[in-house]
Amino acid sequence: MPTVPTAVYDPQGICNDIDTSTRLAVGAGTEPTAYAATYTGQLGTYTLAAGDLIVAAGDTSGYKISLVNGKTGNNATATGTADWIAYDDGANLKLVTDGNGVTCNSGNEFQVGTYKLAEFRDPA
Repeated sequence: MPTVPTAVYDPQGICNDIDTSTRLAVGAGTEPTAYAATYTGQLGTYTLAAGDLIVAAGDTSGYKISLVNGKTGNNATATGTADWIAYDDGANLKLVTDGNGVTCNSGNEFQVGTYKLAEFRDPA
């Protein structure tokens, strides 16, 4: 099994970079692979505030990042069930996760509950 040095693969550094996200976008269809693609199939967005995302020790090893303050109050801009949730900093796509069961109805409030976005284990 190959190993990767921490200088190349740094679980805490990855989580800290994702933690700079300022927006989450909920969408349907093909997962975005770049920032501009988060507008394709978008169902709604939320602005993230300091403390919404938390970096902590991983459940197994390494580090994890979680949305600890669920988001409510914004109205969806389209109707559908989310296939993905993307996190970005207004210019760069940071992470794309599963849609987490979020359902959106255009013009109605939608919610994104708390969940673990990802866990990055320590290198072997």
